[in-house]
Amino acid sequence: MRHSDEIIPAFRSASHRDGSLTKEAVVWLEGQADLAERAVMAESRILRARRELANERVRTLQAESRYHLEEVRSQQQLLEALTPAPPPLQPARALSTPALPEKTDPPALEQYSDEWIERMARQAVRRFGSTPNNQAEQTWADWKQELLRTLPRYVAVEVIQRAEELR
Repeated sequence: MRHSDEIIPAFRSASHRDGSLTKEAVVWLEGQADLAERAVMAESRILRARRELANERVRTLQAESRYHLEEVRSQQQLLEALTPAPPPLQPARALSTPALPEKTDPPALEQYSDEWIERMARQAVRRFGSTPNNQAEQTWADWKQELLRTLPRYVAVEVIQRAEELR
């Protein structure tokens, strides 16, 4: 049964024939209004208490967050203090094709002697012979390409063959 179903019959029995309310009806209505006001006030107090609890929870979470942030910062500072500084960076070595062994300008075509070819092959073996195994084949391949690019083909082939024999 709804609240309004109780009120309407109560008004009919508590009113005069001219429609005015009896004294009891007025007192009853004032009581109902007072009860409604108290319910609103109680609900308002509950809402206010919930809002205060929510605000307190937010403040607690913010304080915990600040604490954890300070803890992380202090651990970071401790770690930085205990960690030695890294060594300075060394300039990277060029991975470009190795140049021909130390030599002067190649002689004119007619002047490629057996001695010159022998000297070039020995210089290459001396220079690239101590290359680590994992780089040796690539270094020799790069050197051969450089020879083939810079010398006449027949001379480059002679130098490469002699270097292979000495190697």
